[in-house]
Amino acid sequence: MKAVKVNGLGKTWGDTQILDQITFSVEAGSFAALLGPSGCGKSTTLRIIAGLDEATSGTVEIAGEDVTAWPAAQRGVAMVFQSYALFPHLSVRDNILFGLKIRRVPRDSRNARLTKTAELLGLTPLLQRKPAQLSGGQQQRVALARAIIAETSVCLMDEPLSNLDAQLRAEMRRELRALQQRLGMTVIYVTHDQVEAMTMADQIILMNAGRIEQTAKPAEIYERPASVFAARFVGTPPMNVLSADTVAALCSDAVNAPRAREGLVLGIRPESIRLAETGVPAEITAIEYLGAETMVEATLAGASILARIGGRPPCRVGEAVHLSWPAEATHWFDMSTGRRIEC
Repeated sequence: MKAVKVNGLGKTWGDTQILDQITFSVEAGSFAALLGPSGCGKSTTLRIIAGLDEATSGTVEIAGEDVTAWPAAQRGVAMVFQSYALFPHLSVRDNILFGLKIRRVPRDSRNARLTKTAELLGLTPLLQRKPAQLSGGQQQRVALARAIIAETSVCLMDEPLSNLDAQLRAEMRRELRALQQRLGMTVIYVTHDQVEAMTMADQIILMNAGRIEQTAKPAEIYERPASVFAARFVGTPPMNVLSADTVAALCSDAVNAPRAREGLVLGIRPESIRLAETGVPAEITAIEYLGAETMVEATLAGASILARIGGRPPCRVGEAVHLSWPAEATHWFDMSTGRRIEC
């Protein structure tokens, strides 16, 4: 197992700054997710680690060695791309073995590794098929097998599940996480899907506009977001963020929250909000019944707020209600910087 560390990575294309001082460490044998919206620089970061792109500044270390100047073939990493990148004219067997043949791995070793990898991923009955004869999930397993058979300690994955439907993605998330734990690989996984990051990763590196917004365990990012961006990006539905005017109105109504200071915004997760006998007066504007839970949208002090309530609450659109939440569920952010503060 090998640890990966990037130090001050910068990348510019012309006058455009793609990456700005990206620094993080991934422990050996752990699963790290590079999470963020499209265009934030997460795939560029992954490609620099792989050696497929060059950084303008900064270094990349793998297993304690500076590999910044090493070609991709010498870095000892495997990569799984968003597209399966399978050769259509080759069988599953030959697709999986392609890299080993190029590296002139002896035939006996190739066959032994193929047998083990195919059994691990449930591909043994499919080895003679062509990619066109496989489902999307089966093609994804072949792409994973091609990376795993290389027997590298570091595997880089660039949104490998994005082409699958929702149900298959959920199944593959579980399979991929179990596989990583079984093999003890160090995985860096790029995704824009916060559900993938939350369910699979030991560590999330949240990126925004070429910078790291927060690096932490999934639970910490959810429970103590470092910024308004982190609070809104992680969580479904996103955290409610209320303006300074609304905060002042709430605190004047003696809400169960700290006294507002000038220049602050307030954040509350929808699942923390409840309908109550007393609290903040609000008016319901929309109701979405989802079976196990109901999304209730309301207006308070001129602002819109969303609550996620279990079951089917006895309320209707246009009804005047009271909303409440525990004091510990309140998050405070500096309005000018967007960063979290403690009140």
